[in-house]
Amino acid sequence: MCLEKKNGGLGFRDLEKFNQALLAKQGWRLLMNFDSLCIRFLLCGSIILMVISYRLVWDLDHLMLGGVFFWSDTVGKRTSSRCWIREDINVWMDKWLFDEVPKAPLRKPVLFNLDLWVCDLICPQTKTWDMEKLQENFFAADIKLILKQKPAMGEKDAYEWVHNRWGAYTVKSGYWLACSLDQSEVRKEALARPSLNELRSKVWKVNTAPKIRIFLWKALSNALSVTDELIARGMKVDSRCQRCGFSSESINHILFSCPAARLLWAQIGFPFPPRGFENQSLLENFAYLLEIKSNKELPDALTRIFPWVLWMLLKNKNAFEFEGKEYAVEATVEKIKDDARQWFEVHLPMVNNEETCRRRNSKVQWKAPSAGILKCNVGVAWTKSTKLAGAAWFVRDSRGVVQLHSRRAFSGIDSLVEAKHLALVWAIKSMAFHKINKVFFEVEAPDLVGAITRPRAWPAFRGYGAEILEVLQRLGE
Repeated sequence: MCLEKKNGGLGFRDLEKFNQALLAKQGWRLLMNFDSLCIRFLLCGSIILMVISYRLVWDLDHLMLGGVFFWSDTVGKRTSSRCWIREDINVWMDKWLFDEVPKAPLRKPVLFNLDLWVCDLICPQTKTWDMEKLQENFFAADIKLILKQKPAMGEKDAYEWVHNRWGAYTVKSGYWLACSLDQSEVRKEALARPSLNELRSKVWKVNTAPKIRIFLWKALSNALSVTDELIARGMKVDSRCQRCGFSSESINHILFSCPAARLLWAQIGFPFPPRGFENQSLLENFAYLLEIKSNKELPDALTRIFPWVLWMLLKNKNAFEFEGKEYAVEATVEKIKDDARQWFEVHLPMVNNEETCRRRNSKVQWKAPSAGILKCNVGVAWTKSTKLAGAAWFVRDSRGVVQLHSRRAFSGIDSLVEAKHLALVWAIKSMAFHKINKVFFEVEAPDLVGAITRPRAWPAFRGYGAEILEVLQRLGE
């Protein structure tokens, strides 16, 4: 039940892991705000508070086993260790590189400096990694990992959460990591192959009501109250099907092979598999239903209706056994079509072609700046295969008249964020060159904006944010 839906489970939260992820969130806040009033109160309080505070950080460290690493951005500046956070990163002793799991780099030279710090690998003039020192001390694989990290000049060393894009811990990513690190026998058995988990996971993608999705999952998990399952669990009941008198009543029987079920499938006009529903197993029938939506030759109104057919078969079976009611197949078909139509009208509203075209053709309007102020729009294009990026900027006044513009290319760019960063820095430097200091910059880069305005919430991009702020400060001067 606690297995993720994508792995074929019901998606319930494991309370122990979820509570640990929640507690680790408090530990993360303490680590990222070491000068806060809360942590000073905890450290200067009673023994009980001290135990609680250390427990928070212990849980964070325990949860982040294999999930967090230190990164250094200090040049020529070493501060003393402070409680749980070391602000100096030793190259050979600390696990400051991340390649699936945190690790220390391999030692290339036979004789090496044991007191080599990460800050010693950064060139103070260029404020980037010193390639000569990197090639002297590390292998090519580790150099590639080092170059992915952007040094932030003048900033203190801090933690970075590597299991999401922005580098800040979240309860969701912490819970995911806790589940990934779970090596219990129960979880290993649930994830063992061959398994029905892949088929069960497709149930959660079916367009239908949530209660029907749960019903489909139960059907695939042999969790419906039919006589075969009740007998398997030790109950003494009549094993015959109460509607047709067949010797056994399985899930496959009531949903596919019972005469009442076959009549309903035929009456609704649903296409049968080549061998028929009655000659296939439950898993084969469900696999057929879950894959039929990919058949473009059949109308969508027909292929997407099967969840309501299965749901109505179970309801009619229960109504017959417990209430003694038998519904006409024509009325059942109309009920199924009506329920499906109403659900799709609410959850998947049909938009007319005119409205769709209007929305697709609509464009975001450019907003003019105030009088006396210019606006610089920065655009970036990046290709992953060639690692080439193109950038351009346009400067317009309050009337929308282009005053200046330029474009250039960048090579050897590993990511789109790096391309946007280089383009924005280039645009700011260009404004400084043209002595334009009253200007707005507009770029589609929420990562960089977050690193500038909220650096603690975007630690993965703190190096980019620090460099942009430094260039902006020069522009202001």
